[in-house]
Amino acid sequence: MARHKEFDRDEALHKAMEVFWARGYQATSIRDLVEHMGINRQSIYDTFGDKHALYLQSLDRYCQVESRKAIALLESSASIKNAVRKLFKGVVDGSLGCKEQRGCFAGNAMSELAGRCKATADRTNSNMAVMEGIFYRALVRGKKAGELKALSQCCPK
Repeated sequence: MARHKEFDRDEALHKAMEVFWARGYQATSIRDLVEHMGINRQSIYDTFGDKHALYLQSLDRYCQVESRKAIALLESSASIKNAVRKLFKGVVDGSLGCKEQRGCFAGNAMSELAGRCKATADRTNSNMAVMEGIFYRALVRGKKAGELKALSQCCPK
């Protein structure tokens, strides 16, 4: 009979994401994951697969969380200018305020693995397309609301 998992899968995945985000894929060992996630090695393999599968799931989680944050901010604000300003200020403040200075997990994944791992490249490319769509919709909304000038009016050639 299968044992009942004694940990929260989402919480464990979040902890794995933190390790990969701070250390990168290559520098993260299974031992690091066991220690930070607080679950044993076999539970990691049984629940998430191998280290690479866990990395990809962690990257997916990061992209989902960050996309939701951007969507929530850009779609909840009446002012697109203020929303974009707040989004970028949050990114800068978060980066400067983080003692690990770990940057963007998706950006790190692109730099470290996307050139040699199709699954990572596919995920990061997809995330970039999602984020581009989020910004595009926000800018179109801002233009329709009269908040933004046409590019030709503000940036002459």
